[in-house]
Amino acid sequence: MKYPLSLILAIILIFNIVPAVYAGQVTQLYYVGFVYPYPWDDIALTLDGETIETTQMPPVILNDRTMVPAREVFEALGAKVDWDQDNQRAIITYDETVIILTINSRVVIVGSEVKKISEADPPPKNINHKTMIPVRFVAESLGFGVEWDNASRTVVLTSPSPPSLTEPTEPSEETAPENTTEPTESSETTETTEATEGYTAITASSVTWRAAGKSDVITVKLSGAVTPIVFRLSEPKRVVFDFYGTSASMLDLTQSADGSLITAVRHATHADRFRVVADVTEQPAVSISVSETAVNIYLTPSSSESPGIEYIDAPEPSEEPSELPSEPDVDKLTLSDVADLTDALADYAVGSVIVLDAGHGGSDPGAVYGKISNTEYEVCEDELNLAISFLVREMLTASGVDVIMTRSTDTRVSLAERVEISNSSGADLFVSVHCNSVDSSSPSGVMVYYNQNKNYYGKHLTGAVLATAVQNALVEETGYRDWGIKEGATLYVLNHNNIPAILTENGFISNDSDRAFLTSDAGKEKIARGITRGVITVLNAIKSRENE
Repeated sequence: MKYPLSLILAIILIFNIVPAVYAGQVTQLYYVGFVYPYPWDDIALTLDGETIETTQMPPVILNDRTMVPAREVFEALGAKVDWDQDNQRAIITYDETVIILTINSRVVIVGSEVKKISEADPPPKNINHKTMIPVRFVAESLGFGVEWDNASRTVVLTSPSPPSLTEPTEPSEETAPENTTEPTESSETTETTEATEGYTAITASSVTWRAAGKSDVITVKLSGAVTPIVFRLSEPKRVVFDFYGTSASMLDLTQSADGSLITAVRHATHADRFRVVADVTEQPAVSISVSETAVNIYLTPSSSESPGIEYIDAPEPSEEPSELPSEPDVDKLTLSDVADLTDALADYAVGSVIVLDAGHGGSDPGAVYGKISNTEYEVCEDELNLAISFLVREMLTASGVDVIMTRSTDTRVSLAERVEISNSSGADLFVSVHCNSVDSSSPSGVMVYYNQNKNYYGKHLTGAVLATAVQNALVEETGYRDWGIKEGATLYVLNHNNIPAILTENGFISNDSDRAFLTSDAGKEKIARGITRGVITVLNAIKSRENE
């Protein structure tokens, strides 16, 4: 049989670019689909003065940092190393510490904490078909000392100091027998099903879900703090949350759901983890807050091809009052008090302060449209949000209102940081500026979210009154379809704010007409004027009551 020349050349090329199993000095590295020349001499490794031999892949230098083969090196340190092929992650267990690293991700779980490898350090990578991880980050996380001897090009590791123990006067009957079983080597392509050793179990007592506006929220009640590992599955679409070192005090269960994203929530206990699975109609953006008693998982629609996963700070726990306080006798503003929109700030309201929050930013573009490349789009929500916020600031400042911006550049500010800025500002109002997007191109219009569970009696105000004033002004200025005000108690910036807070959705990027309006100078100005008029109307009403 004759083979075409192109096939022969392709075979030759493959054998030339894919490095063989380690035999001597490595001269090239193969990862993320490319071959890179490697001109450096070999790196040595020692533990307490003894050389650690690496027979399958040597340590290598990337970005001036040493990467080592996970299994060979850390099993030599006495750790247990498992490989989760489906989710491309290494699970390293040493004494009572479990570290979970995902290929090409800087987010690392260390015990129950979420840590991030610095931008200066390379994340875990599959190099020459081996899992390579940053030795300093992982070893120090396990308590080992790490030094670099430049003269001998050696990574010098020292074992953690053993804890000081008082010798018992007589042997305890509860002492576990020494494990004399010889460990067997397992393939890195096999998912581990063995229990994670040396991990103190936490107990999950309940899993519930609730729909809240456009978001769905899953709450997992726990006996202690543990951060879940998150990954996604397709066909059907699912989001999976693994709580390692956690068991359940309940039976495995599947709950049907009719949320905006969730169709079912399932949970089950495995040998080394408690798993919660959300069946979803579309892959959502995920935000997770962890406290000592619960994990709250917020699932929000996203038009991104790779929706983000964000770990956010949980609110500080507070003691529940023995009795619910009665509603204070406050003369609250009603909808009729803000029915007549105004343009001018009253003299007694000059010097009012608002926090203006341009949603998303930096590495989080929000909703996008028109992909140009993996990192570029014709339209990015975060840019529109900032442009509209600048116009609102200009209009409010000219009227006599002081404005605090949570961000004024293309940078990412966490949800917790936005709320912290607001709660420490002493401001009168908080307005978060966003644009909407869905999978369909049909929906168009504007809506404003508020938290119905919060009443801002100190401002004579409810969230619904503030939201209504801004919604009415937006509709009047833009001519947009009026979606009304929406309950958004689970939106982080509304749930954790101590001052009257709303979140505006200023049209749909996914709708051709709305998108054209949003990207035009005239459209952005009308949206900004609507927000400004609504805010001024409410500030006048608040300050009028305060001056009575």
